[in-house]
Amino acid sequence: MATADDHRPTTDSFMLAGYEFALDRDATAVEFDGDRVRSLKIAGDPETFRQLAADAAFPFDYAGAAPVLYAAGVHDTVGGRAEYVSTEEGLTGDQDDQPHGAYLDFGGAHDVALAVIAQDGWVLVEGMATLGGREYGVEVRVGIF
Repeated sequence: MATADDHRPTTDSFMLAGYEFALDRDATAVEFDGDRVRSLKIAGDPETFRQLAADAAFPFDYAGAAPVLYAAGVHDTVGGRAEYVSTEEGLTGDQDDQPHGAYLDFGGAHDVALAVIAQDGWVLVEGMATLGGREYGVEVRVGIF
């Protein structure tokens, strides 16, 4: 019989457009304000990117480096989910001079719409990124230790 624990993540992951970029733990950071995620920087692993880019069929070799996902400033919180959206200016200051918004740095800045959930020792990110006019799924799991 399956339990809730059977569906909890067990490893870090950075999936974009169906490709696993792995996680560069040294370049990844999650900042909390109490029990809420205040900001995050999720970095793909450079070696994994090099391996993916070596395949002629890999569609994102032009990016030149592993993807990095940024989000800061909760726009809305519904049921424990922090919603982040892209702004034309990326992460810019609001009236309180606090950064807000989100974007994907992957061969340039790209729009994203993300939901971020912090629970049970994990930060989970899901949403969409727009690359070259097409939308791609984003799924991230980061263990908090």
